[in-house]
Amino acid sequence: MYSIANLIHDFSESSCWVQDLKAINEGLLFEPIGEGE
Repeated sequence: MYSIANLIHDFSESSCWVQDLKAINEGLLFEPIGEGE
C-alpha cells in the first residue's frame, strides 16, 4: 500500500524541481540574454 508519507515525499521532491524550472523560466523572461553582461 502506498502511504501518504511516500506521496508527500514524492510531491515535495517534484515540487523542488518544478520551482527550479519556474526560476529558470522567470530568469529567461525577465533577464534577456546579453543584458546583464
